[in-house]
Amino acid sequence: MRSFRVSKFFALLFIAFIFLAGIYFLLQKQSSIFPTKPGQEGKATAYSKRQFDINKNFFQTQHYPNEIVSIENKDLVGMKCSPEYVRQVGGEYTLGTDPESKLKDISLLGMVNNLNKTVSNNYIAAFTVCDTEDRMRIVEYEIWGGGGGSKNVAYFGLINKDNSIEEIERIDTDGSPYFTCDIPLQLTSLDLLYYECRGGDGGSGSASIYKIDLNKKTSIRILKCDSSANPNGKPFLQCQ
Repeated sequence: MRSFRVSKFFALLFIAFIFLAGIYFLLQKQSSIFPTKPGQEGKATAYSKRQFDINKNFFQTQHYPNEIVSIENKDLVGMKCSPEYVRQVGGEYTLGTDPESKLKDISLLGMVNNLNKTVSNNYIAAFTVCDTEDRMRIVEYEIWGGGGGSKNVAYFGLINKDNSIEEIERIDTDGSPYFTCDIPLQLTSLDLLYYECRGGDGGSGSASIYKIDLNKKTSIRILKCDSSANPNGKPFLQCQ
């Protein structure tokens, strides 16, 4: 009888070990899209209500608009967002051009592979993913094209459990060279997502903030700043 109790104890202990190992594996898999890299320490290690510092300027001397900084924390939903993954020549996705940061997350690989199948004569050039505290998974993905990125397009969607995408909105280039939207800012409890887009080439640059309504599937640009150099070499900034 005693040997039976001992055997039962070790069997239960083994089952508990397998259960805990499974939970650990799932957590590691979930967090693998948020790597810690030099210069990114602390990013996406926990949910954050704001993905930017309201005490810093938005673009050069321009402050963040009152529309977003005046929203109280209680009306924001926490997010943790990945850095931008960029497609390399061989078809693999890495953080920027770092070959050591290859994307390995199975669910995201399935998602981007599914997206690539829907894009005729093109491919997903870059994407970012944000997980929210209310269990949404938001993806921003881009198709690049045209001279100087003149035909770049950013898409926003929700990732379903089967890795399919519910497309929410697309934002075409706003005239900025090498247009990209890779900086999430914040998400409100009303499902209003604020994202920063930017571009530039040579001595000119731009930055914009878009508000995307995840429910109505619409977007509006609330601010755009353009910067260029005058003939005398002094920078010129215009925001509207």
